[in-house]
Amino acid sequence: MDFRAIWAKGKYWLLIAVIVFVALYPLSFLLHIPKWDSVRGYLPYRFFVSDYLQDGHLPLWNPFQRLGYPGYSDLQSGCWYPIMWLLMLFGQYDITSLIAEVVITFVIAGWGMFQLSSWMHQCNRTAFILAISYALSGFMVGSAQLLVFLIGMAWFPWILWAYLRVLEGGGARYSSLLAFFLMCNITGASPAFTIVLLYALPAIFVYHLLRSSNRGPFLKHFFFQNMVTATLLLLLLAPFIVAFVDFMPYFNRNGKLPYEAITLNPFVISDYLSFFFPYSVISTHEMFQVTDLSLRNAYVGIAGIVFFVMTLFFARRTKWFWGLIAVAIVSMVLALGDFSGIYHAVYHLPGFGLFRHPAFFRGYGMLCILLIAGFSLPKWLDGSMSFSKSFVAVFHGLLLVCAGIAWSITEPELVQKTLKEIVDGGEFPAHGFGSQLFVNACLLLLVILLTYSLSKAFSLNRFASLTLFVLVDLLAQTRLSAPTTLYHSVDYAETKSYFEEIERLPSHDQDYNTTPLKRLDESADLLNTEALVSNVSTFNRRISSVGENPLRFRAFDQAKDSGMLAWVLENPLMYFPERICMDGDSVGPGCIFSTSVHLDNIGNECRLDSVIVDYNRYEALVENPTEHGRWLILNSNYHHLWTAEMNNESLPIVRVNHLAMGVLIPSYTSGEIQFVFDSPALPWAIALAFIGIITLVIVLWRSGKRTSV
Repeated sequence: MDFRAIWAKGKYWLLIAVIVFVALYPLSFLLHIPKWDSVRGYLPYRFFVSDYLQDGHLPLWNPFQRLGYPGYSDLQSGCWYPIMWLLMLFGQYDITSLIAEVVITFVIAGWGMFQLSSWMHQCNRTAFILAISYALSGFMVGSAQLLVFLIGMAWFPWILWAYLRVLEGGGARYSSLLAFFLMCNITGASPAFTIVLLYALPAIFVYHLLRSSNRGPFLKHFFFQNMVTATLLLLLLAPFIVAFVDFMPYFNRNGKLPYEAITLNPFVISDYLSFFFPYSVISTHEMFQVTDLSLRNAYVGIAGIVFFVMTLFFARRTKWFWGLIAVAIVSMVLALGDFSGIYHAVYHLPGFGLFRHPAFFRGYGMLCILLIAGFSLPKWLDGSMSFSKSFVAVFHGLLLVCAGIAWSITEPELVQKTLKEIVDGGEFPAHGFGSQLFVNACLLLLVILLTYSLSKAFSLNRFASLTLFVLVDLLAQTRLSAPTTLYHSVDYAETKSYFEEIERLPSHDQDYNTTPLKRLDESADLLNTEALVSNVSTFNRRISSVGENPLRFRAFDQAKDSGMLAWVLENPLMYFPERICMDGDSVGPGCIFSTSVHLDNIGNECRLDSVIVDYNRYEALVENPTEHGRWLILNSNYHHLWTAEMNNESLPIVRVNHLAMGVLIPSYTSGEIQFVFDSPALPWAIALAFIGIITLVIVLWRSGKRTSV
């Protein structure tokens, strides 16, 4: 085994992973935990999926949030995401798994940029610099709480690389890899990234078609390879597609959002300051308040900006140049949201009214900026291009001017407080935009001076000097932003012990199944810990009427808005109704409404015992001693895949109380009733996905053998 050859081939990949791991300290060193949406949303969603699978059950129905929902249909749960499958091989998904997934996502982003750049720029040293700049960019560090955003930008370079290889004449290997990368993006990222791909990939195809000098063979090759990709992708996505189709009739978000909702959090002009001074834009100054602080950072490193400018003015244009320029401009204009003046027209395009936060478009612009920078980098590294003295003087002059302006609008004592805040790891900068800008500008000047001095002292070559500068720059900027956007101040050990404690709880908490649902609001008698403040019932495995999740039943939201939900929550999980809710009645328990009811079918003579919540089912012992059928209500969201059975006989389920389920218990009957949720098509879809995985492995293995021959 030739270790030198292995090191030469894999050293950059390893170094990227190590640099990312070090940069994400103290998250990666298991000292603290991720924050905000990561622990409030993605962690409990993934915990539920893993919890059911670890116990040998498909995660079909989650009874622990908002009267239950199909967890396998959750677009942001990671249920069908390969990285989550990998993590679950090591046991229950918990806080350690979440940290691992965040770090892995940063690494995937870096590796993807390295793969794309090394092919596009034909220079591994350039690719290494760009990979670090992308993995530790302001999008990744600034939006770290939004795991589904990170996943979208992490897989995008891989998708772009594979797609371009297909367009450039690559065979089945690249078509298959493209299918896999698309599957990872679709199953792991926010749906917004999939919608963007539906526009971006055809646009790239048209760009290549127009540039092609021999369009007939090009179209023939592309059609064949595209069929390979589409077929394999459909196989891999079969469970995801079935899961989404199962829930689509009930989804509260399958129509356009109001225009005001989708334009929340644009990347406005004031946020452009983050291209040079990312620490300054997490200020509480009013000019930044249009956008959430986790969506304001677009830092790609000073080296990235400098070489981007050099490419614009000094480098020879390549075949990629104008395409990347166009994408960068379009992305940054779209990121402006309503401030662009065109977003209202874009809103009417298919899919564009389904997602919010236009600031996420900045990620595509940042990617293009780095790729454009990569065209001048190799020339500078080999000495055929240099910085002109005037260019260096102007750049340093701008930094000094910024520092001077910042000093003029702040007070010395505020700068001292800001520096102390940084040393102490303060979560939210509290001492003003001016002091943050001054500190950021001075830090950049210090980084330049330090790396220049070290390069001279140790006679470093251009690549080593630039690598040192990029590392110091990005590590410093990451460290400044990390307490605010990357990790929570809560200790990892405290949260880890919480998960060890809840592992000792039963698979389903049965103690509150007869409690009125209005009391099950995550505020009483639950094991809790700091930072995990939402969806706590999921961790405790207890039914709940509340919870945070974008995947919600439309009927639930409508009932909440109309006030009908209040009637539902007056009752426990199961009950026999005793009266009909009428207009003008005061809210109270025991009611039935939203269906035709005969007075003989309600009353207080029936008995209900032993209400049980189980895996994808509810059970109870019931008795109807009367001569008429009596309504039994299950306060769980109605879905057509529920079935009810009692004494080996199927009972029709009817939607009642606007969102719940009702069955008529036959007269003079007693026994156990079971409500079971199942997706008949899902096992077949999983089988198709296995066929897809096997096909993918075979194609990659055979193409790998041909390459090595």
